[in-house]
Amino acid sequence: GLVFMAMAIALYIKSRIKGGVFQFFPVAHFIIPMLTALIVQYNYYGISLIWPSAAVGLSLMLMSMQNRNILMDKLTGLFNRNYLKAVNFGDKPFCMMMLDLNDFKSINDNYGHSEGDAALVAAAQAMTEAVGNRGTAVRYAGDEFVILLNTSDKNEGLACSERINQNLEHYNSVSKKPYKLSISAGDRYVLICAFLFAGHILVIDHFSPLTDGI
Repeated sequence: GLVFMAMAIALYIKSRIKGGVFQFFPVAHFIIPMLTALIVQYNYYGISLIWPSAAVGLSLMLMSMQNRNILMDKLTGLFNRNYLKAVNFGDKPFCMMMLDLNDFKSINDNYGHSEGDAALVAAAQAMTEAVGNRGTAVRYAGDEFVILLNTSDKNEGLACSERINQNLEHYNSVSKKPYKLSISAGDRYVLICAFLFAGHILVIDHFSPLTDGI
């Protein structure tokens, strides 16, 4: 039983390291049945519940992970906009950026939707690599993306935006596509640094292209 619990905890830690604080893994669905079985066995000698509880825990984990697929964007592999409703920010401050893929409509119009899909996948990869374990990239809709970072430092957000464009510049140089991929921020905020208080987002700092420049 302890071996199974150790494996579940190891998977949870691996998921947190890979995806940052905003990622999640249904480890509790496995640990709780196992822990309950251990307590019962400790108090009632002769009763063996480890294997049944392991089966129940694995089933709950699989069901939870299947439900998690609802939050995934099938094209890019990023989370979709539903993730923003389900994510648990806790009491940690965070930065949020909303980014657009420049001239995406012209890519679709001039080179077809298959090429447009390839551009979205490439952009998603650039964002994932730039974010790393610092947060999470989300495909919000169409060519709009949201970046969530595990920090309240505005400069970290701006640095992440720069890393994304650097990754896209590298992609442009090696892909030899007839178009160039780049991102831009919305016309209000490049990023918002905030934290949750009583269910409300309180802004700590922000960067506005209208007042601060790009």
